[in-house]
Amino acid sequence: MARHILIIEDDETLCEELKDILEDEGYDVTSSNDGLNGLDLAVRGGFDLLLLDLRLPGMSGLEILRSVRARSLPLKVIVLTGSPRTGDLPKGIRPSEADDVQVLSTADRVIFKPFHIVDLLDEIKRLTA
Repeated sequence: MARHILIIEDDETLCEELKDILEDEGYDVTSSNDGLNGLDLAVRGGFDLLLLDLRLPGMSGLEILRSVRARSLPLKVIVLTGSPRTGDLPKGIRPSEADDVQVLSTADRVIFKPFHIVDLLDEIKRLTA
């Protein structure tokens, strides 16, 4: 049985590339380029894993992660983000601020961009085994 992955990533090129690679690896993949739509998809369920960007239109990745965890949705989450020094956290938020760090720490894995696809695939395999 194929594992179902949800990608919420506003970079359409990266999103499509990830979708193509994961489908070639045998995963069922659904994607969204918008935070609100992505959360709606996650809440509907049926996913084993969520690949989540932090900077999204409509709703931030931190808000989505907070909502996913508050609802106790049974899915693993890999956050894909740039270094906090590049401004991937909301404006005015430093990575050391307790609330956002606590939310981010609920992710199963945080992978910083740019990343090697082999490393991401290894983490996906590990989390969906």
